[in-house]
Amino acid sequence: MERENLPKIIALCEQFNIPVTWLTVGHLFLQSCTKIDGISHPELPRLPHFENEWWRFEGKDWFEYDPGTDYRKDPLWYCPDLIELILQSKVKHEIGCHTF
Repeated sequence: MERENLPKIIALCEQFNIPVTWLTVGHLFLQSCTKIDGISHPELPRLPHFENEWWRFEGKDWFEYDPGTDYRKDPLWYCPDLIELILQSKVKHEIGCHTF
């Protein structure tokens, strides 16, 4: 759906000269990633389990669900093509990183 809609949104922005601030997680900039010993991004720190009066985190982090493939096989995890579409727009959009 994103790959169908984003070109239309970009075209409208160009037609009406409307810049947009796009916020995305940094992982979407990647074309691919590889698991090392079954772990995605082992160099990145993991959130430890914790508990307070509002939240109890016992689960696994999102890295465990990272497929460790590429944007052609798992396009929901990687979208360098969409990032490039935004960057190549005639309107100067802004891209904000919402962490990795």
